[in-house]
Amino acid sequence: MRMQSRAGFALPVALFAIGILTVTVAAAFTRVDNELRIARDRDAELDAYAAAQGGMEHYLMNRKALGFTDFPPPPAETARFVLNGDSVRVITTQLRPITATAEAMYHVRSTGTARRGASNQTPPAERTVSQYAVFRLESLSVNAAWTSLSGLEKNGKSGTISGFDNCGVKPPVAGVAVPDGLWDTNTFTPTGSPGVLEMGTKAQMANAVKIDWDAIINGNAIQPDYTIPGDSWPSFADPDFFPVIRYNGNLSLASPGRGTLIVTGNFTVSGSKYWEGIILVGGSVTSNGNNTVEGTVISGLNEKLGDNVAESDAGNGTKTYVYDSCKIDKALARISALRVVPGTWSDNWTW
Repeated sequence: MRMQSRAGFALPVALFAIGILTVTVAAAFTRVDNELRIARDRDAELDAYAAAQGGMEHYLMNRKALGFTDFPPPPAETARFVLNGDSVRVITTQLRPITATAEAMYHVRSTGTARRGASNQTPPAERTVSQYAVFRLESLSVNAAWTSLSGLEKNGKSGTISGFDNCGVKPPVAGVAVPDGLWDTNTFTPTGSPGVLEMGTKAQMANAVKIDWDAIINGNAIQPDYTIPGDSWPSFADPDFFPVIRYNGNLSLASPGRGTLIVTGNFTVSGSKYWEGIILVGGSVTSNGNNTVEGTVISGLNEKLGDNVAESDAGNGTKTYVYDSCKIDKALARISALRVVPGTWSDNWTW
């Protein structure tokens, strides 16, 4: 029997096989590409989540460094910045204003936007987290209008050192607080409750004064608005401006001011200059002339670091050192911060 010719059969079969292989390979590449795209998009989503959460923490911890200087924060505030290459937007909305009996409450929303790893076919990844926060006013344990851990000397009868609240809000404190036997005067009597508070030995008083001076000096526990030397002395044209000023070394006050003044060395104030708020001095204070402090002074704090600080000297002159809780609170507001409310964190908040 004669075999029939099958010429031309192999070519269509080969082409069909090549087509099948081409489709299979293309499908495989498409699947791999899709999986890579999904992986990249997933990485971008995780980056957006990290940016949102990290951005909220960065804002809460560094609000002042980001340029927001209202204390407490206003009813609405928006911060935009870049964190680790991703953009962050934080919106703070006031839910309850601060009152004499309640802290201000806010809702803080942080949106992170990440482009890294995202494919060109998809928009940038976004993630929003939120949490409630309160503006908690920092507290300061005030023992007296003038507290000196190294003792205090006063010459003459003129002047006022008073622990009665100058703004009439809080109970009185002592006029002067010193270690036992280190109130050095025979002619001047401070007023307060009591006029003179003796707090034991220097070591006992250093432990009793509730200020973490080491953390302030060596750990930057209080972030200053101005550090001198380095920065210029600020302007106090705005009567509501109560900045934090840190002076490294010995300071002779050249002009009046207000806020929280941190002096690592000795502090001298002369003439009719004044200060409103808080003065924290590592060394001794020398007061010459008719100067005024409304708030509180705490000197000799380097005793808490083991130093032997010389006695502070109130000198002569009709000076006025009075406890003022309102001026202290204004100074404390500057170093206060938003604190998150535990258990209120939320992911993917709806705008």
